[in-house]
Amino acid sequence: MTLDWLQSARFLSGLACAVVLAVFLPNCTDEALDRLLLPGGGERPVVLATSPADGSLGISPNTETWVLFNMPMDNQKTQDAFRLIGQGGSVSGSFLWQGNRMEFHPATPYNTGEYTMIVGRASESGAGVDLGEEVTVRFSPGFDHERPRLVSSSPVAGATAVNANTTLELNFSEDIDSATIGDGLTLSPTVNYTISQIPANRITLIPTSPLPNGTYVVRLNTDLADPSGNQLAGEEVISFTVGSDFASPVLLSAQAGVVPLVNGQFVAGVDRSAPIVLGFSEPMDRLSVEQAFSLYPPALVSYSWNLASDALTLSFTGGLQPEENYELQVDSSAADLQQNTTGQNYAFSFRTDGASSQRPRVLDLRQLQSSAPGLDQSTPVCCGPALTDLQPLDVLQEVDSDPVPLSTRFVYALRLTFSASMLRNSLGAETSLSRVHDPGATTLAIYGLDVSANVMTLVFEGPFVAHAPGETPIWRLRIGGDAMDVNGNTMGSDFDFYFTY
Repeated sequence: MTLDWLQSARFLSGLACAVVLAVFLPNCTDEALDRLLLPGGGERPVVLATSPADGSLGISPNTETWVLFNMPMDNQKTQDAFRLIGQGGSVSGSFLWQGNRMEFHPATPYNTGEYTMIVGRASESGAGVDLGEEVTVRFSPGFDHERPRLVSSSPVAGATAVNANTTLELNFSEDIDSATIGDGLTLSPTVNYTISQIPANRITLIPTSPLPNGTYVVRLNTDLADPSGNQLAGEEVISFTVGSDFASPVLLSAQAGVVPLVNGQFVAGVDRSAPIVLGFSEPMDRLSVEQAFSLYPPALVSYSWNLASDALTLSFTGGLQPEENYELQVDSSAADLQQNTTGQNYAFSFRTDGASSQRPRVLDLRQLQSSAPGLDQSTPVCCGPALTDLQPLDVLQEVDSDPVPLSTRFVYALRLTFSASMLRNSLGAETSLSRVHDPGATTLAIYGLDVSANVMTLVFEGPFVAHAPGETPIWRLRIGGDAMDVNGNTMGSDFDFYFTY
């Protein structure tokens, strides 16, 4: 029987009683109507007593829990309408009936905090009559059943322009169990802090370093409890904002020596040895900028900041590679001192092909002539025509390298012209002669070399032995790719000249 049905029936019966039965039943009352409407004319069940009693404090953890009714009850329906709720939610257990008394045996002994026992109105007697009114009983194993409340906070909720060195104070209506703070309190974004609890009703969070600019949120949940186990009355959220500068910094300029770099554009003519200076709109968090920087192809780099921390100089150990395309990037994580990020990725593409950053090249190769071919004290004379690969050398152009009269040591000389002034030691280490194919007995070896600015004179000796008709002996002159000019630029690739005779 539902409450709505009863109310409708009572209204109709009351109306009937007033209109029709008034003549016959002048003493028609609500109680009389209930008796008429309830199944079999029965009475509603009544809860006579409970254990624990309503308002009990300091009960034993093993106190018996029961409900005594005034009549036999429908066991299953009454059990279904019964609830026992603790600080952690519904309490599980088992039932046992002793006549009109329903016993409830919790699965675990009572813990700290307040409990609420509810005998629901859907409880029914054996005759099918429901309880009608819900019965609620509150009790506590401790003598304190008041839930703690957050009274105040510093900073207050919604505060702005909070100092970066602030501490966070939370004041409660009573002492807080320190063991519940870890689960009951969170701070985001996460920062390192220590906790003070003096007095015990105040929780103070002390950051170990100044708070970066931004909005912080403190959340308190019902895991936070007092020493009696009473949980926080309700969840609390306190948000506050540190700092007042929320403007994103801007990378204003990038300069490679005298050449300005442009975000998103390709720039040529950069000196490979030039430092690159990045200029920002405000002082920056140095580490965040250095971590946001990248260069491809990679190179060893050192960082140097000005005193204002708004200009970063990038110096490259040994310089960048000559005639190479690079891309310098500063990603969006670069931040100012208040941890506002740029929010933008910067990319500067450039080529290291400035006047002093071009790789040296062999422009011209010629054979020096002899002032008196094959004669004592003959000297080299410049120059024969430019040589091309597999062009025969003039083996008659012998020069006497021995200045003593009547003493001869005949050699041959080649002159190579480079695009830049070269380092003699570097050319000496990188220059070689080697046989590619020669079935005869010819042996050639470098006698010496001389370098003047961008001209190298290579002297070699060895008899050119006649070869059979149809044979084409081949020799190779190689200048290795590590040959370096006076600006530190290497050739980058080998220069090979093949000749025959």
